[in-house]
Amino acid sequence: MKVAFAKPELPNTGTIVALVAEGRKLGKLANQLDKATKGAIGRALEASRFKGGAEEFLTLLAPGGIDAARIILAGIGAPAKYDALAAQSLGGRLVAALNGAGEKEADERRDLSSLVQPGARAVSIRAESGDKSFSLIQPGDYVDVIASMPGSDAEKRNAVVLLQKVLALAVGLETAPEKITDSKDERREMVLTLSVSLQEAQLMSLAQERGKLLVALRNPDDQTMLEGIPDMPSSALEDKVIRKTIQGARKTGPVELKGGEK
Repeated sequence: MKVAFAKPELPNTGTIVALVAEGRKLGKLANQLDKATKGAIGRALEASRFKGGAEEFLTLLAPGGIDAARIILAGIGAPAKYDALAAQSLGGRLVAALNGAGEKEADERRDLSSLVQPGARAVSIRAESGDKSFSLIQPGDYVDVIASMPGSDAEKRNAVVLLQKVLALAVGLETAPEKITDSKDERREMVLTLSVSLQEAQLMSLAQERGKLLVALRNPDDQTMLEGIPDMPSSALEDKVIRKTIQGARKTGPVELKGGEK
């Protein structure tokens, strides 16, 4: 299956995705489709609970008036809040929706370059040999990237929250959001490919050269982007006060680390 970004013109085949804002306000493409299908979209909206809210989808199968197999109406919520990050999040959910609807090609793999949004880059992280943790992540998931790097003292290290809410484009060679399982042909080192900006790619390159990268899987509905997260020194492992502060931070969020009794 290929997913690509195109101008809002009326396609003739495949699956067509049209945006609908909060309050069932049709976008340009949705209006064109409604006219081409002689009001099928309007009738489908009236018969459904779809309101155009973020993360809402409504599928019309084999609509009359066009040759497309289906139309997916994708809710974007309030137009003022539909930014680049929201578009990226919507793209991830659409991938899952299209695969769930059985949208496939003969090779069952999507061209990775078609998934990279304009202005973004696909960058891969290679897991340590024998590490299967990436197999728990699926394309379309979001992760935070944490770097473990040497500190000013060569014997100590710092854990740095490098990036937050990064879209996973592929796991190994798979670009479809399905469970990754072991096989005889599986590569020894699992690779996770992420969608990042060019400058974020620079950060990741430096971090991989100096240390190790770890990814933390996020809840798909978690839109939180925490600010002011302090770096975590390796000395925190031996400091009771810091450990207690961190353990209590689940309810309060990131905290300033202050040394104490060991």
